[in-house]
Amino acid sequence: MTLPEPARRLWLLAYGAIEEHVNALSRGPHEIRLGGGTVLSARWKHRTSHDIDLTLSPEAKTTRLTAENNPALDAALRALGGTPEHEPPNYRVKFETGWIDIATLEPRPAEGAAATAVHGKTVQVLSTTQILRGKLERGTRSPVRDVFDFITAGTTDRGGLAAAVNCLAAPRIHEIAFWWDQANDKLRTEAGEQLSHVPERFRRDPATLGFQGGEALRGAIYERTAIYAGAGRAYAEVATLDGYEATFDVRGEALSSRGLYDHIEALTGEAEDIRERIATAYGRAGQPTRVWASRLGRAEHR
Repeated sequence: MTLPEPARRLWLLAYGAIEEHVNALSRGPHEIRLGGGTVLSARWKHRTSHDIDLTLSPEAKTTRLTAENNPALDAALRALGGTPEHEPPNYRVKFETGWIDIATLEPRPAEGAAATAVHGKTVQVLSTTQILRGKLERGTRSPVRDVFDFITAGTTDRGGLAAAVNCLAAPRIHEIAFWWDQANDKLRTEAGEQLSHVPERFRRDPATLGFQGGEALRGAIYERTAIYAGAGRAYAEVATLDGYEATFDVRGEALSSRGLYDHIEALTGEAEDIRERIATAYGRAGQPTRVWASRLGRAEHR
């Protein structure tokens, strides 16, 4: 994976030091995951990115990265020109051209990250679904670059967008979309500051980015879903309100990585039960039977 500038230079400058000192923490080595808009920019090439988002498992604890608890890391980063800051639970290192954020959390959906070579280092890189789902955590205070990422996903990766959006219940998505509508003027102002080097095919009217983002969210809500299992098969059929339709395998980790585990959990809290039903029905003879369905945010079959 090739990161966009100036994030690429930031990675080459500082990631090695971060990796070395994080892995030296007790109970290490710790898995470092790369996500955020920089990864989306590397995949889609739709905008520049000035920051790098890294996540660690919660047991790593960002307090263990501070100057008080990890003077060697602090000294190494300052020697590279960085200024470490700790605002629990996040740890940030500011550089002249950008910054690196480190947070301790488990991605949602739980599955989907893949080992990827990034400029000479192999690191777990989050899926598009995981990155977009993470951005929804700050949905009602989203910067314009997040909104632009969702707009771009609506034309570039509709499956990833739908999977991320439907990890949350529809009322929450409507709340975020409403906020983006209301924040349209603010987002228009931010666009001039935060969005640069956008290729022509990705350009959007900056005066309506909030409205476009809200439309992308609402359109990605599932109109209907169905999961079938049996005769050695397990698959899902989904359709969104804006007309996207897909059929995909849901065996093993796929139920989670495609966002359906979190979708079911958001609707009924019975995702683990549905996973077990799929596994049970998978080996039955005869045609696959329906083990789950929903329509407009309501479970139809449990």
